[in-house]
Amino acid sequence: MAKRICFILNYAPHYRTEVFLEIDRNFDCDFFMGNKTYTDIRKMDTAALKRSRELGFVKIVGRFYWLQGQAALAFKKYDSYVITGQPYNLSSWIFLILSRIRGKKVFIWNHGMYGNEGLWQKILKKIQFKLITGYLLYGNYARAIMIENGFKKEKLHVIYNSLAYKEQLRIRQKLQTTSVYQEHFENDLPVIIFIGRLTGVKKLDLLLKAMKLSFDEGLRFNAVFVGDGIEKSKLQQLVADYELSPNVWFYGSLYDETKIGELLYNADLCVSPGNVGLTAMHALTFGCPVITHANFKKQMPEFEAIKENRTGGFFRENNPDALKKAIQVWLEKHPGKDKKLFAACFEVIDSHYNPERQVEVLKKVLL
Repeated sequence: MAKRICFILNYAPHYRTEVFLEIDRNFDCDFFMGNKTYTDIRKMDTAALKRSRELGFVKIVGRFYWLQGQAALAFKKYDSYVITGQPYNLSSWIFLILSRIRGKKVFIWNHGMYGNEGLWQKILKKIQFKLITGYLLYGNYARAIMIENGFKKEKLHVIYNSLAYKEQLRIRQKLQTTSVYQEHFENDLPVIIFIGRLTGVKKLDLLLKAMKLSFDEGLRFNAVFVGDGIEKSKLQQLVADYELSPNVWFYGSLYDETKIGELLYNADLCVSPGNVGLTAMHALTFGCPVITHANFKKQMPEFEAIKENRTGGFFRENNPDALKKAIQVWLEKHPGKDKKLFAACFEVIDSHYNPERQVEVLKKVLL
């Protein structure tokens, strides 16, 4: 008899559509997901799933919330559960306790540990760990930290993350060098790109400060910001103050993957001065190496996709001079992107950060 799996998601973001559809094709499963969340992140069309139902999102206080109906799912006849949204989802704690009492197999799919948790956070995670069968983690860094903190390694499974891999792969196979930047900037300088929301946590002012320092030393390049956000006007003012306007392009929001592919494929380097997150996966998918900060305790799990001197590099956090140097060193070593560099970027995504790889891990763990 096929095993029935229940996926309980705090939310179903659009960028995860492909992996949820892949799970739906490979498992006898039901999906239950929160109908909203704290952020304005785009939601997937859950009607594409064979069996799905929304759970009401109720804000409690601060970042704590409750998903209506989650606790009752512990009494349903499923062989295993996979849940997300820890630890602020209070209903999931009730669900975990009930599941433990009933002898259910439950796996938590999340970040695990960053390495900067306080004493109480560590205690809560260890309590949580005793209630579950195992963790599905985004990266090996979190797994190593958890093992150091006494978590049993056989219960820690790395599942990585993914975007719209199949669609992006089709686009990638058709990409070629274009003059998109030469036409806009009317020069042949190297191009640094950032793609994502223009928010404070991304610390994009550091890129402009590093750019100004580099220009003062005679190494010039162009910078492109693909995306929109609350920091845009501040960044535009900084560009004006530093007299960088001819070399900075605020492209704006862009959701066309074909165009995104062209911009990343033709850029020399992607720089994300704050947390890198999904930006790293997006850039590497289309052959663009990535530089971000080296304080891994504050990073998102996707920083692991960056291999020093192969698919990008790191700089000392919050230090524009260090970022300037990292950019300069990279551009001097890589005056152009050759086949070896493209292949290295593609290989990281093709081997780990895609839905097929994630489903392989889930099959080993759940079946």
